Amino acid sequence: MQLTRDMLKFGRTAVRTFPQSQHLPSALFSLGQAFGDMRDDSRKYTIWKALIEEYPNHPMALKATRSLEVILR
Repeated sequence: MQLTRDMLKFGRTAVRTFPQSQHLPSALFSLGQAFGDMRDDSRKYTIWKALIEEYPNHPMALKATRSLEVILR
């Protein structure tokens, strides 16, 4: 559980500190995944939806789309 909290802290810091980074889509995916690990599916959905809308052609957006499709079935 501590690892998940550390991941949340890292993800939030990365998003705030480096909003133009080429690694931001990966950070957003990981942040959503960490919220999912904490059973906060609402935040996971919100973050992944933003990832998909902002970076529709990025591999992490595709991965988020596929993961959400499985969840929403």
